[in-house]
Amino acid sequence: MRNRGNEWAHKKRIELIEQFGGKCQKCGSTENLEFAHKESTELDGSGRGMRRRVYDVIKHPEKYWLACPECHDEYDAEHGGKGSRRTQKRAIARSKGDLRVSSTQG
Repeated sequence: MRNRGNEWAHKKRIELIEQFGGKCQKCGSTENLEFAHKESTELDGSGRGMRRRVYDVIKHPEKYWLACPECHDEYDAEHGGKGSRRTQKRAIARSKGDLRVSSTQG
C-alpha cells in the first residue's frame, strides 16, 4: 500500500499526464507513459524519487516531454540520456547478473 505522499504523487502524475496530452508526444502511444527529460537530471522517478520528479514536472514542465518507453529510449540514445525506467531496471539487473538474455530467439 502506498503512503500518503506516494498516493498524492500517483494522483498528481495522472493529472500531469492528462495535461501533457495523455499520449506519447512522438508516436501517440498511450501505454506506460513516462516523463522524459529534455536535459539530464539526477531524478529517476522511481521510489522516493517519484515525488521529487512530480514536483519537478510541476515546477518546470518545459524541461519534460511525455513519452512511451520506446520513444524515450530512442530520444535518450540520440541525446546521451539514461533511457526509460524499463531500460534502467534492465541495466541494473544485468549488472547484478539477475537478467539472462537469450542468445537464441525463436
